[in-house]
Amino acid sequence: MNIKFNKLIIPNRFNSSFENWRINNEIEFPTAGFVNIYAPNGVGKSSLAKALKNGIRAEYTYEYNGNIYTERSNDTPIIVIDDFFFRNIASREKEKISDYILGSQINKELELREKIENIVANIKGQIITYLKDEYGIKTKNNNLCEFVNNNELKGFISALANTRDKGKDYDAKEILRLIENLDLDSESILNDEKFNYIKNNLEKPNSIIKTIIEFDTSNFKKIAEFKKIDIDNDAIKILEKHKGITTCIFEETHILPENIKEQLERNKETIIKQLTPKQKEITKKILELDNNDPFSIKNIFNYAFEKGVIEDIEKLIKDIKTIIIQIQNEISKYIIKIVQENKLKDLYIELKELLDKKVELTEEDEILLKNIIENCLNKEVKIERDSNKNIIFKLNDTDVIGKSRQDLPLSTGEQNFISLYFELLAAKNSTKDIVIIDDPISSFDSIYKNKIVYAILKVLEKKNTIILTHNINTIKLMQHQYKNCFNLYLLNNEKGEENGFIKVNGRANNSENYRDLDLMLEIKNVIQLFKESSFLNDVRNKEQFLLSLIPFMRSYFNLLPHHEEHYKKLCKLMHGYESQIIDINDEYKVCFGEKVMNDSYNVSVDDILQTEVGDEIVDKEKYPVLNRTLYHTLNYLKLRLMVENTLYNTDINKIDKNKTYQLHQIINIYLKDNYVLKTKLISKKTLLNEFNHFEYDMCLFMPSLDISNNKLNEERDSIIKICNEIKINGIWHVNT
Repeated sequence: MNIKFNKLIIPNRFNSSFENWRINNEIEFPTAGFVNIYAPNGVGKSSLAKALKNGIRAEYTYEYNGNIYTERSNDTPIIVIDDFFFRNIASREKEKISDYILGSQINKELELREKIENIVANIKGQIITYLKDEYGIKTKNNNLCEFVNNNELKGFISALANTRDKGKDYDAKEILRLIENLDLDSESILNDEKFNYIKNNLEKPNSIIKTIIEFDTSNFKKIAEFKKIDIDNDAIKILEKHKGITTCIFEETHILPENIKEQLERNKETIIKQLTPKQKEITKKILELDNNDPFSIKNIFNYAFEKGVIEDIEKLIKDIKTIIIQIQNEISKYIIKIVQENKLKDLYIELKELLDKKVELTEEDEILLKNIIENCLNKEVKIERDSNKNIIFKLNDTDVIGKSRQDLPLSTGEQNFISLYFELLAAKNSTKDIVIIDDPISSFDSIYKNKIVYAILKVLEKKNTIILTHNINTIKLMQHQYKNCFNLYLLNNEKGEENGFIKVNGRANNSENYRDLDLMLEIKNVIQLFKESSFLNDVRNKEQFLLSLIPFMRSYFNLLPHHEEHYKKLCKLMHGYESQIIDINDEYKVCFGEKVMNDSYNVSVDDILQTEVGDEIVDKEKYPVLNRTLYHTLNYLKLRLMVENTLYNTDINKIDKNKTYQLHQIINIYLKDNYVLKTKLISKKTLLNEFNHFEYDMCLFMPSLDISNNKLNEERDSIIKICNEIKINGIWHVNT
């Protein structure tokens, strides 16, 4: 399985050669699924990870598994784990323990919870639509809800009608409890016409049904000729309708209509003044009614107010309340029907039975937790439930999920470890195919480095995993824990150079010929290669090959017993103030048992300084990384000698040649008072290298991996210029 890039544009980070990316643009996943991409700081590996996570502004296109993805793709096959600066402890939006740890029970619980949440949302949506369409209930303050006599039903309807709330506090448990408490009147609807009239009238803001229910029958006045107010009101409406007629004829007497209307208005007002406030309120609404309502509301109130009897009004109120109970029953029946159709109760009971059980993990996850978390952190792991039956993860009785770092009783190393481990678990359980991990071990000590690599290999063994790193120990640890489980690429991003993912090849199956990857991973392979006479056929420049190995051979002699004399000899070729002549061809034979050249190769510091370093020391097609390493190492040695030699010759009495100095000590001695020039030299990557890495872990390849050829050449030219100015003008007249 391969992932192939066609474009990568990250402003100010990746150069233009990536905009139409056609060379070194493919990453091949081996059978084990792991890929290491090595790049020194500043090349852009973190920018690449952030771009693929859509965390920064970027444009990209890549192909994977027959599909093409860009920065605009909604669903991609990649999940990115940030470096430790951006990781919290399992900190994700809407996170759940099931994002990190799965088991058959937990997985089923997760599926049930999600299914129930979706069903509850669907139930609420259907009921909201029903209440709005059938009863005009659009807000929590509505007339119908006010007269519902079941408080639980009233609360539910109000919550659903609240446009902000939409019943968010009603989960499956609350909805099931509600329908258990719904009391249904068995009576069927007695009169459809009256039922619909009340339902429709209660939708209106100025509902007369609401006013009737609230009418106080214990306090109203008998008004003689009250019925006349209705007749006069009808007459006023007729006069309003026929404004254009100039006179009305009554018994052959001409009377102006305006005078009649005024008289009618006065009569109407005289009657209204006699009413109580409640009578006035309901009278205004009654006068607006027609005579076709199914309850004959106008006739009932006309008769009651005129005769002073309340029986008909009380019966009307009772009939209305009965119908409201019928409406309430209809709503309740609909809610029960919708809940039953969605089988919410069955699913909830199934989930509850799971929640009442002890949490069980898959054997795989349990082994991972015990072997990795408990053994690595020496802390007891517990998977429990909180008071709400949610699964929680504890270390030594401390809940971990979602906590900020400062709230956890863990060291920084423990925090970094547990945060990365949970990200690995999330990636393992993700449906994404590819996991990209940015710089997983840089913040850890040597013990934790081993633990992290072990965790990556164990947790992500079924994923395609890309590890971005600038630490060669990551690569070595993976090899030592799981041999030949990964492909290695060098990421280069330097204008004018070969860029992209440059694969580092190892030897093919059943082959005895070492290649770059074998040499990088194990020092014994380097030593074995240098001992093989057949390898010398691949050496293209024998003199420079021997010169480039001076620092490495010196370190190797330091490890071998009874080779102190050879160590001291090569030290004489690593200080610019020395003048001894050494046969390095003979030193190579002592080291590796073979001679590179037939004759002696006697060299001094001056000989090294006069060497023009070529770009092919060994076969660069067969050993591109080894060749680059030797090219860099010889340049570093030459520049180191040049600076020391130049400074020494300004005043040969400033140092004691019987003592051993490191380069930075020489620079400090000679440039003690010239801070600007001293800083300029010490800051150079090519001069910072003291070849100490050869001494402590015999890592031949580190220098070449941490600086590009272009940067090396830039620094070399700058150092040569400084040294030439010192020779001509002295230390204090260098143009800095």
